[in-house]
Amino acid sequence: MVVVVFVWIVLGLIAGLVVSKRFHYSGTALAVNVTLGVAGAIAGGLAFYSLGFLQGTAVVAAGLLGAVAGSVVTLAGYRAIFCPV
Repeated sequence: MVVVVFVWIVLGLIAGLVVSKRFHYSGTALAVNVTLGVAGAIAGGLAFYSLGFLQGTAVVAAGLLGAVAGSVVTLAGYRAIFCPV
């Protein structure tokens, strides 16, 4: 389980960096994106775990899906609230 959580954290870091590069953020915004990406990945992974999707051989696939979904939702929600276009 420790390895799975580590993978969630790495996915969150990647999601935060991708958002920062895509929208040309740097400095504090980069730190916020990476932090929110990690938080969303952990929340999404734990949500999938608590719903029972992380049992048996599908642990990695469901964990990855939950982590990516959590990161995207967290980052999109933050951008929608604090950075309206």
